[in-house]
Amino acid sequence: MKPLLDEFEQIACCAKYPVAILANTLKRDIELIDLANAPSVPELYTLAEGRGLCFLAAVGLVDGVPMSALAAPLDDDMTKLMTSAYLEYVHEKQRQRVMDLIPPDAAQDYLCRLWSLSDPRHNRTDA
Repeated sequence: MKPLLDEFEQIACCAKYPVAILANTLKRDIELIDLANAPSVPELYTLAEGRGLCFLAAVGLVDGVPMSALAAPLDDDMTKLMTSAYLEYVHEKQRQRVMDLIPPDAAQDYLCRLWSLSDPRHNRTDA
């Protein structure tokens, strides 16, 4: 029988846009680590050690609902900081996704077509 995943593993494996959140709660310093493209352990260790960060939470979207697994209880300010950082992260991921759908020459093509339109201001007949 396969063991059940803990809440951290569930977010890491099953969520959309899963991140690990490292933070220094005293300095209100926060870093989101994309679990889909996580850096190597030595890189994470160097980052965490240099800024005094420790593991705070795993966060992701599960069926469109934000889910989190906290390593320890958070105060209201840290919760707001973590939430706003994650929302910015998801917004940027969605923006990148949309930009990837737009062909690279679409904007240039649109501007060329716009420029080629006749200007009605030059077709005036009032005298």
